Amino acid sequence: MVAKNDITGDLIQSKTNNKAFEDNFDRIFRKVKEEAPELWTEEDEKRQDIIGQNGPVGYSLEDIYAEGDKDYGS
Repeated sequence: MVAKNDITGDLIQSKTNNKAFEDNFDRIFRKVKEEAPELWTEEDEKRQDIIGQNGPVGYSLEDIYAEGDKDYGS
């Protein structure tokens, strides 16, 4: 069934997509996604490696065992 304008009686038909429509559609909706920036640097990675080896307070196990009676907050 074809839609009809109630006032004029004209048939309502959609136009086919043309080149201008396709170009504008791409320009509006198909944006090129930017590459996400790195969340951390190589320096951050090295720091994390050191923290992982020394614990959250920054003291190495060798320091703790060598000075056995000190409290390092852990």
